[in-house]
Amino acid sequence: MIFKLNNQFTGYPHAKCENTDSYYKILKEYSSIPFINFHLYKEAKDTSIYEALYKLKNQEAATQSMLLGTLVHAYICNTPEYIQDTFYMTAGMVMPKSTNMEAFIEKIVIYLSFLEITKENLSSYILDSNCENEAVNIYKQCYSVKGKSEISIVQAAVALLHEMYNYIEFKMYHGNKIAISSEIQEAAIKMRDSIQDNYLFNDLIEPGNGKTILYEPIFTNTLYKIKGRPDIVIIDENNININIIDLKTTKSLSYDNIKSTIYNYQYHKQLEFYSLLVTNSKEYSDLITMYGDKFSINTYITFVCNSEPYDSHTVKIDLK
Repeated sequence: MIFKLNNQFTGYPHAKCENTDSYYKILKEYSSIPFINFHLYKEAKDTSIYEALYKLKNQEAATQSMLLGTLVHAYICNTPEYIQDTFYMTAGMVMPKSTNMEAFIEKIVIYLSFLEITKENLSSYILDSNCENEAVNIYKQCYSVKGKSEISIVQAAVALLHEMYNYIEFKMYHGNKIAISSEIQEAAIKMRDSIQDNYLFNDLIEPGNGKTILYEPIFTNTLYKIKGRPDIVIIDENNININIIDLKTTKSLSYDNIKSTIYNYQYHKQLEFYSLLVTNSKEYSDLITMYGDKFSINTYITFVCNSEPYDSHTVKIDLK
């Protein structure tokens, strides 16, 4: 397989890459898994599916910077209703600054949930002496208190309880949503706007006759019964081609950074994974039956910088 980058980025060397089909053979035994993303695919190729799932499920909670890319994807690929149901914009809410603090809050939430405290009564109960006493006990479980006086421990526990009130309320009543700080939301909106203003990205997703634009569609590779979900797939029946777009955040659009990013994160392999997924799908087979000709597959990465001025660029990756 060979890939090259076109548009304003020229001079990138060609690179021979491993055949992704060999990874599909490894994944064949995982056909019972209902959905697989590329993160799991990369984990699974070197280990068992059970180890891979364990690793993914037991990662540390995503940081706000990690969630930036998630929110950008949502703004591009999902509806406002999905965003409202999935994310909770914190608007200045104090977020946990350490794993100790996160553990303290989690135990407080479990305690309050057990008591079935309603949202209306939460504020007054937080100030109750019983809650403060329990906060002190939980504080001793989550923090090192060796050498500290009881008074200083009580003061620290109560202060933390009051400082994190809004976050406790969020975890109590909106815990199924993802908390997003106002700074991350603002950055994600600017990154979304940058992508939507990108000329090649716009050209690819521009509605037209015979063009079907699918956001986060699920395709099944019928050969190995593996499912996957590219970010954007455009089926262009007039031009007999299918365009696959993957969205990526990056720190810079410089030549060196784009080159190292593609190699280090194996983005070219990810696109081949999606290409094989689509071309071995029932939907692709139906298109060939309908039009009597194979559709050509074009693959792209739209990079957007995760800091000011949030520039973006769409790069075509040729898989040969």
